[in-house]
Amino acid sequence: CCIDKWTKNLSSTNNSQPILLGQHKEKEPFVNYATINRLVEKTSKNHAFELITLYISDTHQRLTKMDNAQKSLDTLGFLSQLEVIFHSSTTHGNTALHSRAKELIDLHKSNKLGSLYLANKEFQQIAEISLCELSDAILHRYNQSHNSCTVQSN
Repeated sequence: CCIDKWTKNLSSTNNSQPILLGQHKEKEPFVNYATINRLVEKTSKNHAFELITLYISDTHQRLTKMDNAQKSLDTLGFLSQLEVIFHSSTTHGNTALHSRAKELIDLHKSNKLGSLYLANKEFQQIAEISLCELSDAILHRYNQSHNSCTVQSN
């Protein structure tokens, strides 16, 4: 499972730096399956599968844009991508990413730009974990052939 791979990465983060985002609680789900079920009920299995697949792809692109914006110190571009991720994650059942995006948005509102950029690395890891779990969940549910998620190293 993807979560096992990523748990090791999260636990190996440098402990000398303060943790800027809330710890992911083990009982707190990365994915809200009730939201996915509602999406299926309101559309269809095929449409829900397609929508979530597009969401995952789009989010990966936005995460890359966030990293590029951070490297060029483009706070507006960074925040723009973050806000889209924040709103789209709740629609597609990505509970963990939604709550972490909210924490980053709050850092920006508090004018803590240094903390915002430091928190982005952990945010990116949470994003990969939750997107991986979401991908595995929908692929398993719809019996699609797939390779399990691979860990992307930076």
